[in-house]
Amino acid sequence: MPSPSVQLAQAVPVNVITPVVKTSGAYLSAAIDLLDYEGEVQVIQNLGALTGAYTVPLLTASDASGGTYSNVAISNGAFGTTASALTSVTFNASTSKRYLKYGATVGTDAAVSVVLNGFKKYRP
Repeated sequence: MPSPSVQLAQAVPVNVITPVVKTSGAYLSAAIDLLDYEGEVQVIQNLGALTGAYTVPLLTASDASGGTYSNVAISNGAFGTTASALTSVTFNASTSKRYLKYGATVGTDAAVSVVLNGFKKYRP
């Protein structure tokens, strides 16, 4: 059964990676604090033009923003690695560690943005 639009309007998106063109090498986002989120959250990856490969996109989490990060248990599929593709994954923020990072390896150049969308624990 679909969620009523009132509930969907209360979902709170957060930019993990603001749209940007990244050059070659490993890329890791800043830490996103998941403390206020509960239940399933969706992370949406939007790849634009690619030059070279875009590999190993993944989510990692840690109990401390500067701590040791480990892979997040994703509920469905994986991020895509082809140009002009929009893919998403979900995971449970309630059972995840507190801080989230997105990482990938860029071949030559990649246009990418990543957004987390979910419900906060306390909504007005």
